[in-house]
Amino acid sequence: MTFPAFPDAVPALSDPSGLTALAALATLPALAAASPAGAAAASAAVFALEFVLVVLLVDLASGVGHWLEDTYGNPDTPLIGRLVIVPNLEHHRQPRAFLAKSWLESCGDLMLAGALLVAAAWSLDLLTWHVVAFALVGSQANQIHKWAHQNPQEKGAFVHLLQRMRLLQTPREHGRHHQGATDSHYCTVTNALNPLLERLRIWRRLENLLARAFGLRPRTDPSTGQRDAGRAAVKARTGAVSAAARLPLPSSVRR
Repeated sequence: MTFPAFPDAVPALSDPSGLTALAALATLPALAAASPAGAAAASAAVFALEFVLVVLLVDLASGVGHWLEDTYGNPDTPLIGRLVIVPNLEHHRQPRAFLAKSWLESCGDLMLAGALLVAAAWSLDLLTWHVVAFALVGSQANQIHKWAHQNPQEKGAFVHLLQRMRLLQTPREHGRHHQGATDSHYCTVTNALNPLLERLRIWRRLENLLARAFGLRPRTDPSTGQRDAGRAAVKARTGAVSAAARLPLPSSVRR
């Protein structure tokens, strides 16, 4: 297949020939799709882009859940407090303690949530591969989180390679969450979203919005890095900012 010939330099838009050249450029995707090889390449590119977007959506969901746990989670909440919030607070005090959990203990609840999501989408006739991919990747978010706390020997060469390729969140990126007040860098799947969300101050904006709309006060005061003393139970379980949360990850893990 031959493509239209274009001048070496695209003329200015005020020149009609420039508009003609740009119009011809716009037809290239359609021309590529006209051949079987071009169509396959275009389909693969679209699939890859959509999969990346699904992974980023999982990362965002992990950040939202993590933010809610760290900012508003109350250990006295029935069931959720004992199953979710208390382990979360313990994790901030001793970041590597949860490595003792098995894969099933870490990911079982997320796998159940993913199965329920797929079943709901199927019952509503909304099931697509995107939903399945979201459920599969999301079900392993806690395992990816655990890998960010392990040294290369503990997680193996392949996972370490994926982190060095920035396909999974690196220990250095996740370590930013475990410094200071643990009130930033909530996403735990990739390195992509945390810098953007922090630059836009998304979490602080959401906290201000919820405070104005519903009077909700964050458990952590981002301006001081201290735990809010509003509830004695929370303060008793967390202290101010735990020593473990202040320490960076070991040098062998921060790569």
